[in-house]
Amino acid sequence: PSQRCRDNKQAGKLRHNIRTCKFVKYQEIRVQEMSSHVPVGGVPRSINVVLSGDLTRTVLPGDAVTVTGVYTPYQLPWFLARANGTMQEMFIDAHNVTKHKNGYNEQDQDAQTTLRKVGEAWEKGNLYENCAKSIAPEIFGHLDVKKALLLVLIGAFKKTMQDGMKIRGDIHCLMMGDPGVAKSQLLKQVVNIAPRSV
Repeated sequence: PSQRCRDNKQAGKLRHNIRTCKFVKYQEIRVQEMSSHVPVGGVPRSINVVLSGDLTRTVLPGDAVTVTGVYTPYQLPWFLARANGTMQEMFIDAHNVTKHKNGYNEQDQDAQTTLRKVGEAWEKGNLYENCAKSIAPEIFGHLDVKKALLLVLIGAFKKTMQDGMKIRGDIHCLMMGDPGVAKSQLLKQVVNIAPRSV
């Protein structure tokens, strides 16, 4: 027994009984207001969300989600609760998480239908040009910029060199230009197309 147990004249050992314990999946995430919902000049608010069970690992950074759950305070140890006084830190105990946009790898529709549509677009020809023109069609011209944004959306495959070094396939794009030439409008269109974006 420890010195504290000897001082208090308490004997016995604490044994961890795994058979009577229940282990559950647990994940804490931090969600933030969408930039479109924040008033001009305001700072987006954020709150912690606790996911458990099948909800864990369903959300990735950058996902736009709607969380349904219980708004509840953290259960703090007595000494911390006494130090904080009447102030309580709140969190959301999530019951359901709904994604606003599905990722590229998630099967949100029939694969055969998707393949058929891609095949039809390929048979028409000029697939690269047509895809670029479909980004913000209300903005005339800027075809080179739209092609660059299309390549940013698609990306490239990840390379693994012989020495083990990995080269990522994500492409970065810097847009510079005079005011009023639709830079922000083009980027807003790309944000709406991409599964995860800010």
